[in-house]
Amino acid sequence: MADTRKEAFSTYLTKRATVTNPEEQQRLYAEFIERDHRLYLEELKGRFLKGPNKPHAFEGGGSHALFEAIDFCGRTNIVIPAWAATAFNDGFRRVHFAEAPTWDAAFGRPWPKSTKFIAVRRRLRMMTMIYERVLALHDGHGLKIDNLLFEKVGKEFGIKRSLCSKLYLQERHRFGDVALARLPRKR
Repeated sequence: MADTRKEAFSTYLTKRATVTNPEEQQRLYAEFIERDHRLYLEELKGRFLKGPNKPHAFEGGGSHALFEAIDFCGRTNIVIPAWAATAFNDGFRRVHFAEAPTWDAAFGRPWPKSTKFIAVRRRLRMMTMIYERVLALHDGHGLKIDNLLFEKVGKEFGIKRSLCSKLYLQERHRFGDVALARLPRKR
């Protein structure tokens, strides 16, 4: 089995070139997609859960890192890392044994009191859409990720280039460079 996603893709292309039967081609493709997905989850797991900033982000009062890790593990059937299990157990026990009166007291407020949730939801949706659009233009049309691309995508979404770039970078930061390493680019 290939050790990296790039090797898995290369192996798939090599096998695919020798097969003419459409059913066999489909089987090879399904096998590649399954392997690629498994490798992608391992890559995400390494960057998302074992990153040096994750435990420290929680220790610094950022409970979002804790719940993000628990959510990720729950959606991908990955074992919760030790730092997250310990942090969650500590907070849970504080509430369970009445040392903290609320979940917010145990884990911190998820949002400041003055948060405008409609604006937050809109911004989060836009971040994801912009990120996906930038990558689609980069992957599909070979466009370089630069100010010209942010200008183009910004116009599509009715925002300025600088905000488009900022939202793209915020979304990219959530996952590190994992999404950019999906598959080798066409040359």
